[in-house]
Amino acid sequence: MTTLQDKMEQADKELFLSWKDHPVTEMLMEWAARQRNNLMEQWADGGLSAAFTTEMLVRNAGATGYCNAMRDLLGIDYVELEGKE
Repeated sequence: MTTLQDKMEQADKELFLSWKDHPVTEMLMEWAARQRNNLMEQWADGGLSAAFTTEMLVRNAGATGYCNAMRDLLGIDYVELEGKE
């Protein structure tokens, strides 16, 4: 027997999948991928280097956090949002 909770979870999953396949979401994901790649290229080209060690550490920490956030956004799935991993 399907409970109301089961039906709501299925509806939520369908909404998530609809959102994930939406053209605007696809554009957002493409943008996030470009942003992440651009920052990684900037790092590889030495663009995050600095004259002082502390400044370079801060730049690298910020870039690492940003790249990780974009990676998480790009890989998000319903189970993660649901919080039942």
